[in-house]
Amino acid sequence: MRNEPRAENEVEVNQDAIIGLMFAMTCVNFLGLLWIGVRTERRTGNDQATSTRLSLIEQNFTNAPTHRDLRDLNAQINQLSSQLAGVSERLNQNTHMTQTIQRHLLEGEK
Repeated sequence: MRNEPRAENEVEVNQDAIIGLMFAMTCVNFLGLLWIGVRTERRTGNDQATSTRLSLIEQNFTNAPTHRDLRDLNAQINQLSSQLAGVSERLNQNTHMTQTIQRHLLEGEK
């Protein structure tokens, strides 16, 4: 203790209270770090599960068509489409010709 006289606004400090306060603050810090560690561990587990799911998806898509395959397929579909348009035009011409022949035959019977 001090032997000097105290000023009016000076308060005596209790060392036990300071030690108790420091212990309480240390406990709060420890609990905070523990909570952060638990949350980080949960996220790490989720990341591993996500990584595993992505690996499974990648394995399933190893035989998926490439951009080149899709481009070639698109070209073949376009070619078939133009050929089908030609067939459709010929079918329309044949239908018209058949109708003309039928009209001629029906008119000839009169």
